[in-house]
Amino acid sequence: MRVLVTGIGGNIGMDLARSLRQAGHAVVGIDMDPRNLLIGRQVADAVHPAPPARDPGYYDVLNAIIADEGIELVLCNPDGELGLVSPQRDHLAAPLFALPESLVATFLDKGRTVKFLDGLAATPRTLAVRTAVDLARAFEKLELPLWLRAASGAGGRGSILVRELDEATAWLHYWRERRWKWLVQEYLPGRNFNWTGILWEGELITSGSSERLDYLMAAAAVSGITGNIRTGRTLHDERLNVIGAAICERLDGSGAVSVDLREARDGNPLVTEINARFAARPWLYTGAGANFAAAIVELVEGRRPQMSQFDAPQAGMLEIRQVDAEPVIIPEAELDNYRFSTES
Repeated sequence: MRVLVTGIGGNIGMDLARSLRQAGHAVVGIDMDPRNLLIGRQVADAVHPAPPARDPGYYDVLNAIIADEGIELVLCNPDGELGLVSPQRDHLAAPLFALPESLVATFLDKGRTVKFLDGLAATPRTLAVRTAVDLARAFEKLELPLWLRAASGAGGRGSILVRELDEATAWLHYWRERRWKWLVQEYLPGRNFNWTGILWEGELITSGSSERLDYLMAAAAVSGITGNIRTGRTLHDERLNVIGAAICERLDGSGAVSVDLREARDGNPLVTEINARFAARPWLYTGAGANFAAAIVELVEGRRPQMSQFDAPQAGMLEIRQVDAEPVIIPEAELDNYRFSTES
């Protein structure tokens, strides 16, 4: 199958392209940034420039590419683009694999996501911040320290750990020109997980879990979170499966669903956000034996993937990434072979 991947120069776009091509599918990538196209062409069969999704000519350009390249499926991953394209998917000349537009819109807003999860899955205590009074109230109601974050956006946008009201006030003042909406949440100090599932016509087909161990360029972000994983590890954790399955029971349509979770002080995983797209490392899951991108193609072609519904990736596989280097995927046990030792 020939698949169009948007945002081809981004981390997830490149992971999807690698995974699709490993399964023998052709990948055509688009991006509005010419630098991303130059990077993306390393993993795609062809790349094309495209305007921003807000551009009036966006759909004409995409449909021309779809026609010229014989595209049969569209995978859209950047948040901003997905949010705009999802409600206009009927304008595309090839099917878009994404959850219904109402769910996409809900999951793009972290505040609305918390409301969606009410009574369904545990989330960190969350308060919306619109005024200085709201911020002061959060410091009165929630246990310190607090996690202050933008209500939408990827890559840990605007996130910071705050211990004092003056500190939080200064942070919001620093970002005032962005006019972002903000949330204050209880801080979750534990392990950082992802659960990814593939939904087809309302049914959970397959899924897998991983843990984010650290991030690239973490020192450049005050929160230490950049959204760009340096080391990830696959794992099997029934707690994550239970939560992921419960969320999927409330979903309809077809699409990828990516649930991020973090352990609270008591060790229980709480849902921090949901994405109607891939948000962890698709290439890690592929390297661990669960090619979710290829599974999507099989479903579109009318075949059921031969993958387990839960824990499809092999546990204990590491993906190690670095800027300007191809990712390395190995069993975690093999890492010891590369450690320095004074023993002969």
